Amino acid sequence: MKTTIYAILLGFFLYGNQADCQTGFPKSSIEKHAGQPGINFPDNRAVLYEQLSQPSTEGAIPSQMFLDYPTYTCQGADDFFVPEGMPWEIESLFFSGVFLEGQPVGLVEVANIYFYGDAGNMPGTEVAAFYETPVVLTPDGNLDVTLPSHVVLPQGRYWLSVQPVMSFANSGQWNWARQVQPTINGEFHWQNPGGGFGYPGTETWQMASEIPWPGPNEDLNLSFGIYGFISGVPSVITHLSCYEPYAGQNIRVYGEGFGGFAEGCAIDIDGVQYVDEITYWSENEIFFDLPFLDGMSTAMFSVVTEFTAFSNPVEIVIYQPTEVYFLNINENDILSGDSLFISVAAEIDQDMIVRTVFLYRPEGSTDWNFIGVDTVGAAPHYSTIYPIGTGDGWGIWWDYRDIEDDQAISINAYMQTIFGQWLTGEILVTIDTKPLAPVFIPDGSKLDGGLAILKDSLVFNVEAKNEDTETIEFNWQPWFGPSPGWWDIDRGLDSINQMDIAFLDKEGDTVSHMACGPCAMATCLKWLARQYPNSDIGNMTTDSLARKIARDAGTDSTGTSSANLEKAVEDALKNDDGITDDFEITTTYNKTSSNKAGTGSHNVSDDIASGLRDSSDVVLLIYQKTNGGDTLGHYVTASSYHSQIHYGWQGDIEFAIQTSHVGFMDPATGHRTDKKIGWDSNPPTIEDYDLHPDSSSGTAWVHSVTTIKPKKDKRNNNTLIASFPVNGAGNYSLKLACADLPEGNNIIGVFGVNGLGDRAMGSYIRCVNGQYELVPYFTADRDTCITEFPINFTDLSMHPDSIKTWQWNFGDGAKGTSDERNPSYIYDGTGVFDVSLIVSDGHTSDTIARPGFIHIVDAVEQSILKLQGWSGLSSFVAPVEPNIQNILSDTYDDLAIMQNFHGVIWPAEDINTLENWDTKSGYKVKFTENVTINLRGITAADQSVDLLAGWNILPVLSQCPMLTQEIQDQLGSSLVMIKEIAGYLAFWPEFGVSTLSHLAPGTAYMIMLSEEGTFTFPDCDKSSFEDPVIAVDAANPWNEVVPSPNSHLICLLSETLKSFQIGDVIGVFDPRDKCIGLSEIKDMRQNLLLVAFGDDPTSFSQGGLIEGLPLSFRAFISNRNEIIKLIPEYDGSLPDAGTFKTNGLSVVKNLNFSLTVPMNGFNQRINIFPNPANGTFNIHGNVSKVKIQVFNVFGEAIINHKTMLPDKIDISGQPVGVYFIKIVSEHGNYFEKLIVE
Repeated sequence: MKTTIYAILLGFFLYGNQADCQTGFPKSSIEKHAGQPGINFPDNRAVLYEQLSQPSTEGAIPSQMFLDYPTYTCQGADDFFVPEGMPWEIESLFFSGVFLEGQPVGLVEVANIYFYGDAGNMPGTEVAAFYETPVVLTPDGNLDVTLPSHVVLPQGRYWLSVQPVMSFANSGQWNWARQVQPTINGEFHWQNPGGGFGYPGTETWQMASEIPWPGPNEDLNLSFGIYGFISGVPSVITHLSCYEPYAGQNIRVYGEGFGGFAEGCAIDIDGVQYVDEITYWSENEIFFDLPFLDGMSTAMFSVVTEFTAFSNPVEIVIYQPTEVYFLNINENDILSGDSLFISVAAEIDQDMIVRTVFLYRPEGSTDWNFIGVDTVGAAPHYSTIYPIGTGDGWGIWWDYRDIEDDQAISINAYMQTIFGQWLTGEILVTIDTKPLAPVFIPDGSKLDGGLAILKDSLVFNVEAKNEDTETIEFNWQPWFGPSPGWWDIDRGLDSINQMDIAFLDKEGDTVSHMACGPCAMATCLKWLARQYPNSDIGNMTTDSLARKIARDAGTDSTGTSSANLEKAVEDALKNDDGITDDFEITTTYNKTSSNKAGTGSHNVSDDIASGLRDSSDVVLLIYQKTNGGDTLGHYVTASSYHSQIHYGWQGDIEFAIQTSHVGFMDPATGHRTDKKIGWDSNPPTIEDYDLHPDSSSGTAWVHSVTTIKPKKDKRNNNTLIASFPVNGAGNYSLKLACADLPEGNNIIGVFGVNGLGDRAMGSYIRCVNGQYELVPYFTADRDTCITEFPINFTDLSMHPDSIKTWQWNFGDGAKGTSDERNPSYIYDGTGVFDVSLIVSDGHTSDTIARPGFIHIVDAVEQSILKLQGWSGLSSFVAPVEPNIQNILSDTYDDLAIMQNFHGVIWPAEDINTLENWDTKSGYKVKFTENVTINLRGITAADQSVDLLAGWNILPVLSQCPMLTQEIQDQLGSSLVMIKEIAGYLAFWPEFGVSTLSHLAPGTAYMIMLSEEGTFTFPDCDKSSFEDPVIAVDAANPWNEVVPSPNSHLICLLSETLKSFQIGDVIGVFDPRDKCIGLSEIKDMRQNLLLVAFGDDPTSFSQGGLIEGLPLSFRAFISNRNEIIKLIPEYDGSLPDAGTFKTNGLSVVKNLNFSLTVPMNGFNQRINIFPNPANGTFNIHGNVSKVKIQVFNVFGEAIINHKTMLPDKIDISGQPVGVYFIKIVSEHGNYFEKLIVE
């Protein structure tokens, strides 16, 4: 039986005549089946591609998985193209085929479907596959397959294969029908991996024309259809953040259908595509830096998506900025001092400017004089108008003392952009060092008042410079432009969570999910009501107020209309008898223009800024897209920063600086937080904010702004407030009673008046006057800590002299309270804790709550063993007790010295310039005994270390050993060297030296970079690591070498070792013939590292070299037990050849032998005694003329003179300690350490 089935399968590819179905079975088995397979076309569906209309008379080919005869499993595949444009999303397939008759036939139930990429005109990598997928078939054998999931294919060539899964014994076989010639695309391929049919080359894919089948073989296509739809949606630009951009400006493109950023994505401007200028790309938003478009005034702007599809074009107008604005000087200002800081800005981003040149020209002159040039752009920026939020600006100090007084001067500023454009600005001023206009003096002035404080006054210190001044007047002044920012600390808006309150509509149904508008308005009104002690609103809870606003505004399941919401708030204020001021409620809407730039548009960023700058709260309606394309709307309350008034003084004008963050109270969560507003966007955006985290998509933006603030009386220019008689030039302190001024922000001009009635104003000042209020605020000495360790809180509330009580709540239950002003508190458990403070003056109180302010974590401990002598020290633990002396309290008596590049602790010299432990810094330490240092704290949050070009001390911030190769992988070619502090090991990649394979936790290392860089320690879950102790086991025929932190590394190239043998030892020596470093040769093929140790400044004995002394070399030949002198030849490319230098690097390229080892004769001619001494030292020697220099441990020369020996030096006036003497004569240099007791 098995032989019979084998014969049938073996004949599977034998061809009959053209009238026979291409099954390959013997004719006796196919007598009942003749002709080609029938073609039944699928239903009318979305056709992506069909290859069905021309059935072939050559029959069909097998393509089937045989469950019972796997070696005969075979597979056909034919190709198709996805054209340029949008990708195909394939949902179903159709295959034309036929069943073999004359066998026990069972219908196909499942099939394997394969999609392949193209690999040079043949099936390549599998793109998608579906195994045992259910099929629907016709009686003629055609297969209709709905894919379990859609297949998305971008532009390109692909191959499709089908393979019914059948048992031959039970179900027979299915054959895939051919299509007639000519061949469409490439010819189909076929493979029989098991080799059961015996056709050469078909174990892998083979072209149909290359398979030696009998019979006709001209029709080389297979019959199939592909159905689905074009994937994605057309990309559409809805609006731009700016329709009149300038070169270099970052434009935000809003829309839909942009897809993900991939090859082919670009921004098209008048047919030119730009990719490098794209800084962000998402489905709905793109950030793009406009390139310099020379000579263009308008352009068509389009988005090009991944599949080269173009969005709708949008016209932009190219703005050509030309003007430079003077921020702190006005036209015709009088300059009365000696110098002035000129602050300027332009209507373009800060980083678009390269330099600003400043010039001046006296009136009547044609020559411009140079003031200076600013190439940094880091000057204080005293305005937020050009534009909001540009940060630091451009400016220069101008000293005009040498310019003739009482004349007009033109000042010119030229700004050069990165594109080579020049912007200009010019302003006319007058230099008058004795003007009639007084000068306001900020120091000693008091500009914030409180009517509740009896007889409170504002204080103005002014200077009159003109001798004829008889009167100083204060007059009302208008404010030119939007008011600058005023407050800088969060107000602490009342929290409210709309989902915790039962909001009911008129039918009694719950509509809490739609009540964000009333909640946001209630929070805003509660803050305003605090200023009115008898306010009905102030006596209501925030929840009750929100419910009242919701009822009055008709909140229902569809939300709250803006008009009804505004009317409900207006009525609440009017009906509150305790609120004595009239309020104005203004709502503005963001409007963008989709046609020509600017038409009908309005950006609400100015409305937000002006509202916050005026110290009012604003209610924002925020929009955001969902993943499904819908738009969500949500109200929040936003607050300016509020508590401490901050000023920016420049010349005679007062400005305040706009901050980029605002305080948010979100009714959806009840949380208060800070959010950053994208001021430059149109509409302004709210960064890192999701209205619904599960469904939101893209960036949230501000749709409307509602501002609620008291109406202010309009005052005419130069309306007199007060007049003070004065006696000529001088400084005067003038007071205005708060009761004489209206509440709110007041702009006051200061005028000087002479006897003739001439008047001149030199200053206009903004001051604030209003009802006295408490403003709570606090901080802590740390926001992350461990249990059982105190956190110190500090009260920073305004009007501290008036505060009588403090009520702290530390957020961990009933126990966590205090009534101290500045308490310390210890948390018992871990977690994240809210902290709040209520302050009271006995009449009023106010609260500030800081959610998630304190983080308490489990303590991390680290024990570090340090052996006697010098070593490196660092920690991966940031100790909660940072004081170094406290950390080392158990080992301080054994500490000889501890130092880094920032300071030193040297107990013997009573020096301590290091105070707190710095986890980001390593230390050099020396202990007189073996010690263990125990640290307890938290793991350093930031595992990165910033490194400068040159030498650094590298701490180990990981709990695991760190491979030096990992450091090189991160730093690349900028890494020059890593070496031990007072050790023999180093990693010197340029010369293949890698004796230092890893860095150990608890230790610090010296690292040298050719340019600055940052290294980040990878994560590690190991809690401890024992430092390996590396011993230098070289045979030492000389004296013991004592390592010090001052070392000089010498690389002996492998070719210098050719005259030596393994086991020989090479040492480096000082002029006293004392060995200061040695290394044993262990591999003749490797470069040899030799470390020369310098003198230990903490030791009374001279144990090594000091700067500038020559290096000499000896070799111990182990097999002959003899010592020879070596004469090195240095590589001149490294600067430290032949003489010792701390952290020096040398390379020896050759070593020459010498049979003698002469002593240094000059050393034998000098004798210094006594040593140690009380400061007086005798110097004898058999040389005459010498130069003597004595240095302290800081390298400072305290003696430097020429003399004749014998001689005596006296340094008894210097502190007790270590000094160095250098004696220079015609015979050479002599060095010795001096000890003053």
